[in-house]
Amino acid sequence: MALYLSERSMEIIRREGEKSYPGECCGLLVGKIEGESYRVAWVHPCRNLRQGEADDRFEVDPKDYLEADRRAREQGLEVIGAYHSHPDHAPRPSRFDAAAAFPGFAYVIVAVRQGRAAGMRSWLYFGEEGYREQVIVPVTDE
Repeated sequence: MALYLSERSMEIIRREGEKSYPGECCGLLVGKIEGESYRVAWVHPCRNLRQGEADDRFEVDPKDYLEADRRAREQGLEVIGAYHSHPDHAPRPSRFDAAAAFPGFAYVIVAVRQGRAAGMRSWLYFGEEGYREQVIVPVTDE
């Protein structure tokens, strides 16, 4: 199980996490699933509807989801996951993350410590079985 993610996309996720600190950022992963490989073509930053409400929660704005889904379909792609930040916490799924997760979706979590991105991990959600970590394979930008 691997998640192929470009250096540019990783930088966007880190930057969004730092910009949203001490709250959580969120966004979507757009690409294709090929067997056990999740190949991200681009990331789509989204508005967190819970920003300012709680520092440990995120909710993607449905308008942003619909926009990303429309653009993805135009390119023969799909929304294959989401990303968000964990301010001053490890990049592991929380209980809240599991309660709001979709089976088969990839979840990239970036840790942000004192305003600086400090590690990134990816997880696949399997419903009642919980999460399994995906290896992030960096892809060189063209």
